[in-house]
Amino acid sequence: MEQRQMPFNATAKNHLIGDEEPAENSEYYLKCQLLRLFSGADLPLNIFDKILLKLRRLRSAVDRRIARMKGQDAAKIKVENKNAKGGAMSSKGESLQAGDLVQVLSREEIGRLLNEKNETQGLAFLPEMEKFCGVQARVMRRVNYMFDERARVMRKIKNVVLLEGVICSGEGMFSAEGCDRACFLFWKEAWLKKISD
Repeated sequence: MEQRQMPFNATAKNHLIGDEEPAENSEYYLKCQLLRLFSGADLPLNIFDKILLKLRRLRSAVDRRIARMKGQDAAKIKVENKNAKGGAMSSKGESLQAGDLVQVLSREEIGRLLNEKNETQGLAFLPEMEKFCGVQARVMRRVNYMFDERARVMRKIKNVVLLEGVICSGEGMFSAEGCDRACFLFWKEAWLKKISD
């Protein structure tokens, strides 16, 4: 069997872009959502937060086991409970789920939701995303956790969805050739409006 070579140097300081970390004000840093996603969340957890995180994971595992013993779908129970507690909402106050048809708000509407760093709750709205303003798309899935490749840890994120077929073109990123990674763009639910089919 032929051994495949990894597409990145696993020993590099930052295998996303090579050995050098881009400065926060660099052209590449400002254009890539993946690089900016956790810029404000790279602080290590204190002991209290670590204990709290472990307790939450333990509760989740216990809930799954109980649901399995009762013959129920644990994922369905979790979604129902989250919606009952007022889960993440779109701009119209509706929780978005996979398959929902949404329209991306206009650039002006999204601009009113952004801070001075062009972010909503820590998620950057990039120039690459402007071409999707006003576009209708289906929610592919909710994003609750993702692997932060720079810090090599799992991160919890809130109120974020992926849209079907809405990916970063990578043009002008990192070099003249651009980036061929074709990452899905992360969308805050507040930037989207649910449309009835």
